[in-house]
Amino acid sequence: MKSISPILIIFSIFLLYPPGSSAQVDTIRIVEYNLLNYGNVANPYSYKDPRLDTILQYIKPDIFGANEISSNAAHSQHILDTVLGPGWSKGSYINTNSQTQTNMLFWKNTLFDLVSETSVCNNLRDIIAYRLRFKDSITVPHDTVFITVIVGHLKAGQNNQDSIDRSLETLEVVAWLDSVGVEDNYIIMGDFNVYTSTEQCYQNLVASASPFSKFYDPINVPGDWNADISFASIHTQSTRDSALSDGGATGGLDDRFDQQLVSRYILGDSAGVKYIPNTYKALGQDGLHFNVSLIDPPINTSAPATVIQALYELSDHLPVYADYRFHAHPPVSIAGKTKTNYVTTVVNPLRNNELKIVFDQQLSGETMNIELCSIQGSRILSQKIPLTRSKLNASINVDGISTGIYYLRIHSASGYAYFSKIVNY
Repeated sequence: MKSISPILIIFSIFLLYPPGSSAQVDTIRIVEYNLLNYGNVANPYSYKDPRLDTILQYIKPDIFGANEISSNAAHSQHILDTVLGPGWSKGSYINTNSQTQTNMLFWKNTLFDLVSETSVCNNLRDIIAYRLRFKDSITVPHDTVFITVIVGHLKAGQNNQDSIDRSLETLEVVAWLDSVGVEDNYIIMGDFNVYTSTEQCYQNLVASASPFSKFYDPINVPGDWNADISFASIHTQSTRDSALSDGGATGGLDDRFDQQLVSRYILGDSAGVKYIPNTYKALGQDGLHFNVSLIDPPINTSAPATVIQALYELSDHLPVYADYRFHAHPPVSIAGKTKTNYVTTVVNPLRNNELKIVFDQQLSGETMNIELCSIQGSRILSQKIPLTRSKLNASINVDGISTGIYYLRIHSASGYAYFSKIVNY
């Protein structure tokens, strides 16, 4: 391979990342919604689209996860082209076991790039992990911000086998995250079909012994949600108390099936994404319609009447949304010192197929998460280095990576953050 002139590389970096460049802080709204057999015979586009458009125009998502899109790639493509329109992208159509229902993630392509997508479980419907890169963060001198959104629809039903199936599904999610072995910004969301927080499928996620696969409920409301009026304000299913022609469930609002769970990094703002407290909501839920229809008295004033009617007619589920702050990771101050001011020396360009790093002695006791990513954001290397007073340096073999520019990100659980461009030629 031809060598690249160091002067050309430095000049290119200067053009891409001028001195003083910085990213804005963005509030990103993430929405999860079961669309109730979108596109099948009983749920045609002509009926669904105007109602979905009304809801999305009101809720204004930046990332939109959907369950129960009928099988056939054309249905999710139709949502992208006709309902969402320009400025949006979506994942690939994945339906490993030819199920009648599929999941999909859509995102604003002005804000995010897709780095990868992986079917992490396909026991029944595919549970898919989408890794996105926040575009604005690419120019920040501190960090490059990624988020992995896992979209799933667990097995429905209340019998013992249904519960076992749900547990097997989330165990596969946990196993995949543990195999990745990196703490990061993770959200798992979908129609979990779970009746209580003590059910094993839910415990697999919220009580995982591994920091890589443990999730947290942003509103921290565990309990036996099914048919308990004390949880009326967070129930998401069913919006109807009697049957409509679309085949949805009845019985009124009495279950918390639809949820978003987040990783510790998102709660703690450890890697550029933070859940904004008090923003987690089920759209249309006013807490006054326990076991009755969304449109039964009293009048639901939690959203405009047109939105409430659209929610009732579109699906037997309510969409769940929350807001997240995306930003370059800020420095953390300890005892009057800013951790990012502690000296970290990186040998740059890379030499002898080694990434060499020397840390400030005041970082002794920290465990450093070291990540090397491609210019497109794909993670090439991830390694944890515990520091002690006698070991403040790291030498990592990077034999085999191509010539070019890479991103080096170093961070710790206590808030230390370092970001740099690395050249290999």
